[in-house]
Amino acid sequence: MTKKFVAIFEMVAAACLAFVTALTFISVFLRHLFNWPIPDSFDGGKLLLGMVVFWGIAAASHHDKHIQVDALAEAVAGPWRKLIKTFAITVTFVSMAVLAWMVFEKVGSTYVAGEQTFD
Repeated sequence: MTKKFVAIFEMVAAACLAFVTALTFISVFLRHLFNWPIPDSFDGGKLLLGMVVFWGIAAASHHDKHIQVDALAEAVAGPWRKLIKTFAITVTFVSMAVLAWMVFEKVGSTYVAGEQTFD
């Protein structure tokens, strides 16, 4: 059940990435040929791209395919390898926690300021 759920989420992320790509291409095409950009395509694309990036980080961590210090971890024996992997997981967790906190702060300040668009 979990594998199917993860596969569906990854397909949704891939579809969002394809949509961002198509939206950017069509908007640039319309802007340069007909001087008619798609309204708010930049803002929408930016938000969707942020979602796709976070989804990618989650998927890479779930599959244990994130960038690691594999050369060092493979060169050492059992307990040291576990220590290196634990350190890598801790650094990833702390980095994502700080990033999530900063995004939360930005969203909160934008909400309090009443901003509705980046323009």
